[in-house]
Amino acid sequence: MGRVSAAAVLAVALAGLSPCCDARRPSPSIDVRPPVPRAGAPAWLTAASPGRGVTYAWDLDGDGAFDDAAGAAVVARTRLARVRVTDEDGRAGVAERSLAAHEDDVAPHVVLRLPHPSPASTSPVEAQVSATDVDGRVTRIESDLDGDGEYELADEIPPGAAAEVEHDYRDPGAGRQTLHVRAIDDAGAATVVSAGLEVHDGDLAPSATLDAAPGAVRPGEPVTLAAHGFDPEGPVADYAFDLDGDGAYETDASGTPSAVARFGDAGSHEVGVRVTDEAGNSAVSRRTVRVAADGLPGANRAPALELAVPSRGVHPGVPADLRATAGDPDGDPVVLAWDADGDGAFDDGAGTGLRFAFPSPGLYRVRVRATDGRGGEGVELATVDVRDDAGVQPVVTALTLPAVIRAGRPVDVSAAAADPDDAAVALDYDLDGDGAFGDSPAGWTFTTPVTIAVRATDASGRSAIRTAHVRPVASNVGPVVALRPADLVAGAPVTVSAEGADPDGGTVALAWDADGDGEFDDGAGASLTLPPPVTGARTIAVRATDDDGAAAVASRSVTVGTRPPAASFTIDGTTLRSTASDPDGDDLAAFSWDLDDDGTFGDAAGTTATVAAGAHTVGLKVTDAGGDTGIAYAPVEAGLGEEPSATPTATATATATATATATATAAATPEPTPAATAVPAATAFATATGVPGATGPPAPVASPDRGAWPPSRDRVAPRVTFRVAAVSRARLLARGFPVTVACSERCRAMVVVSARSRVLGRSERRLQARGTVTVRLSPSGRALVRRARSLRARVRLTARDDAGNAAVSSRALTLRGERQCFDADSCKSR
Repeated sequence: MGRVSAAAVLAVALAGLSPCCDARRPSPSIDVRPPVPRAGAPAWLTAASPGRGVTYAWDLDGDGAFDDAAGAAVVARTRLARVRVTDEDGRAGVAERSLAAHEDDVAPHVVLRLPHPSPASTSPVEAQVSATDVDGRVTRIESDLDGDGEYELADEIPPGAAAEVEHDYRDPGAGRQTLHVRAIDDAGAATVVSAGLEVHDGDLAPSATLDAAPGAVRPGEPVTLAAHGFDPEGPVADYAFDLDGDGAYETDASGTPSAVARFGDAGSHEVGVRVTDEAGNSAVSRRTVRVAADGLPGANRAPALELAVPSRGVHPGVPADLRATAGDPDGDPVVLAWDADGDGAFDDGAGTGLRFAFPSPGLYRVRVRATDGRGGEGVELATVDVRDDAGVQPVVTALTLPAVIRAGRPVDVSAAAADPDDAAVALDYDLDGDGAFGDSPAGWTFTTPVTIAVRATDASGRSAIRTAHVRPVASNVGPVVALRPADLVAGAPVTVSAEGADPDGGTVALAWDADGDGEFDDGAGASLTLPPPVTGARTIAVRATDDDGAAAVASRSVTVGTRPPAASFTIDGTTLRSTASDPDGDDLAAFSWDLDDDGTFGDAAGTTATVAAGAHTVGLKVTDAGGDTGIAYAPVEAGLGEEPSATPTATATATATATATATATAAATPEPTPAATAVPAATAFATATGVPGATGPPAPVASPDRGAWPPSRDRVAPRVTFRVAAVSRARLLARGFPVTVACSERCRAMVVVSARSRVLGRSERRLQARGTVTVRLSPSGRALVRRARSLRARVRLTARDDAGNAAVSSRALTLRGERQCFDADSCKSR
């Protein structure tokens, strides 16, 4: 017998992920950027669908004919968009999106971030700016970094690109500085934000905190020590741990803020961390880990105890709050006593809380003791770092407003602030522009354009102000709606769900049309359970209506099929024999073979086929009586003699879906590649889909010729997807970024990872269809990743086929602490 290679099983397992083997029926969706385009403004429409060899045709004028544009991405001025997707077997699906028009121009929404809020005069002032426009696009970002009123830096934003810029203001000189940023949209509306900070001479020491989880273990069990270092001037350079309590920080974590400890003996064990900044200054935090031993049955058990002390912001002579919580596993009453001055005597206070003023700067060892009156005792230790006031003003690090502010509709305004000492900071607001601070940020109503301000004041009376220009809109901004995917298979019950949102803060009601009669009377709310569908055409639509009566609709029309067949085959010498089956027990109607790995199933038909001796990649496509298909590819070695064969088994992905993946949220920004799709934050990877030539406004993109994989060698670029695995910072530094790439044809894939205008690393690899490109960081890239407390990077993939056609796709991700995430929401949720 011939041999199915060892990679065959893997090839079949990956079949559902590769464009070559996606045998699902077309089930299209339309993404709109911006999500709520204003009347007369262009919209970037991007269609996506499962299926193999799919082509796209658009109806943009509402005449019912799909003759207005072709390709996956188009730019149009329309309020009703329909796309028909047809696969290589002639199966089709239709998606429709309606948009609610509005007349006002919503000004851009601007976020100004200061990564290091209290920079030293020897380091640059860094500013990161991002802007979005819910009804248009941001065309320009201007920056005044020295506060002289002149916007000396201007960044033009290409159509379809994310409006994100980063700038360094070098050699600022000591003193108070004000940064101004202005974002301008395609209709001329502008938003200005400003932030004040203080540049200081010298260097401020970092601070450190240390947590242990779990807080109490048994001998030999692991304890994870998690440290956090903060340096107001820049990133933390190094973490070192003391795991045996001898005061020597012998475990160098090389920039990783965590370590694992184990203790063999019961009792309290002291551990510590030392945090060092780039200037060589350091801070220490220490605490105890309690190791409990198994006692005799009925013996008294010691109380459980936890101690919490301030991590920063404690000054000499200023009372600090110390807190303890205790409980006894035997139900005995617990008495707490404090040793706050480090003299070894528990005579400084009693009870769960203690306000204690430390007399002078230094690292104080605070202990609390819990006793149960029957000989049971527990003691916990933590350190308090007492420092003199740094004498530097606080900074308003964030001022948060809704992306759309409707005139007369209450909105919430919020802000955040940081102090170099991490001392208490008070925030107050001027929301009516009268110069007086004291307005309530909850439920504030704006009626006219105004410049608002928030002020942060520390305990010493120093303050800083951040401002933002607010331009409320008079007219209603309509809702957006997202219809979540759900597979429709004949005989199987299904629940469809949707989400609706109103960009200007109103409420949204969802209504369903599940029987295709045009009436939204089949259900209400975020989900709808459908009876098991039958085979044939099916249309499902959801309508979102806001409290002003504006509505938006997402719908999808598909053909419901049965469970698809599973394609598989064996090889005997040079003879290939189908072992495919149908999960419904029906006979299979057609068998077609791809014997030369050109992507077309036209080399042979029937249950058997013959292949020449040698190594090949072979594909089999099987079709049942209802038109559902299954595809499997596997490498084989034919004509090698009598050897046992492995039988690859492949199950095609479920047939039809009847939902529309819909609109981005109101604050979404058009990406450089409009076909890019973000994976929900709960998953551990990011996915992006490349649009050929995505360097400017999305233009109609030709789909591969019917039945071709790879596309014919002309001017058609490959279709490409990639995933960036979520890895730890230590793994990233040691081994690099693993990027999984799937290309619709043989291609050469180049991946470049960059951050802060620097290339962190690049790698290139020749791929047949799918593979992993590992991007190892350059020495300078490793140094940047090791130092940065938070780093926003961009992964850019260029895939070039044999004819030289290129597809480009990119994706932003954030490294924060020890975590990697792919958008702002996922970073927050973690």
